[in-house]
Amino acid sequence: MSPSSPGPEYTLCQRPAWELLRDYLDYEYADGRSETFQVARESEAEPLLLDRLGSSLKRINPGLTDTGVRQAINALRQPAAAGLLDANEECYHLLSRWVTVEEMIDGRPTSRSVRFIDYEDPENNDFLVVEEFTVKGPRWLRRLDLVIFVNGIPIVACECKDPADERGIAKAVKDLRAYQNLDEGVVRLFHTIQICMALKRNDARYGTIHTPMSRYAEWKSYYPGTAKELERRIGREATPQDRQLTGMLAKQNLLDIIRNFLVYDRDGGKVVKKVARYQQFEAVNRTIAQITDPASKHPMRDRGGIVWHTQGSGKSLTMLWLCLKLRRVKQLENPTLLIVTDRRDLDRQITLTFKYCGFENPTRAQRVSHLRELLDGPPGQTVMTTVQKFR
Repeated sequence: MSPSSPGPEYTLCQRPAWELLRDYLDYEYADGRSETFQVARESEAEPLLLDRLGSSLKRINPGLTDTGVRQAINALRQPAAAGLLDANEECYHLLSRWVTVEEMIDGRPTSRSVRFIDYEDPENNDFLVVEEFTVKGPRWLRRLDLVIFVNGIPIVACECKDPADERGIAKAVKDLRAYQNLDEGVVRLFHTIQICMALKRNDARYGTIHTPMSRYAEWKSYYPGTAKELERRIGREATPQDRQLTGMLAKQNLLDIIRNFLVYDRDGGKVVKKVARYQQFEAVNRTIAQITDPASKHPMRDRGGIVWHTQGSGKSLTMLWLCLKLRRVKQLENPTLLIVTDRRDLDRQITLTFKYCGFENPTRAQRVSHLRELLDGPPGQTVMTTVQKFR
């Protein structure tokens, strides 16, 4: 079903976006206005697709009881938070990790960790793109152009604009921010939204919760694929919109971003949610590949390498995201991570970044003897030091 008189916003931006997701990224597609889709929803006030979520929870967590399903869903529906950002952070921790539920097994109360998303096997998840998705807020019924669901959970919100509109991206961002407004918007939808996208075919930007227009960025990478590979599949020249959708929403990449490339930074006492730039995403993943399989593509190289950053381009966050992923690589068996700088102020800055962003137990070596103690200690530590301590 399409609008009765579709304009360029729909024909040149919205439809090509969901067609790319459906036909080349293997998402399921649904029209949010169709009777079939509406009947399957509990109500327009409920942003979760409860039937899909329930069946996904049982598939990902074999043996999970109906009681466990209800507890898991309630944790996601009712986060213990005062405002949108707090609720979004609470839901993010549930989505990127797990929730603990209490079940009765053989007459005994039993605790169980329940995962909402299977990060190890992307194909074990349910990926759905819905166009014209309506949500009822406290005052208004809002309709979003595209919403991407993983296992019935809204994860990405997209607003599409006419490619000929010079202010199209700014208008899309304004709409996305309005939807997050407590009185005028649909805040419950954004409890679980991790990425916001503004699209207009020849331009595409992304941000996250409360991101101002000035911080919306372009995703200029097809990693791990290439532009030629995509163009060969779609039979035409790829647009910036195609590039962003492919680079960020290919199933493996989307799950990787959700789990490893989002952070809530508390620097300065104010919480700011941040998502990686494409350079950081690619650098971290290439580094992981070099560490875990150094001979796969470059047989003459060892495990070393260089990632070049300009000043102020986010090297501390690149290190943070790299450390988060290294912690999760099973074959590395919980390694000790050593971060070496050549200046005390940089050593302090990186340590604070890790702490403000919630990285567990980063330790800053205070003296040469302290560094020696840390490196002689058990594995699994994250140690910050200056090179001068290696006398």
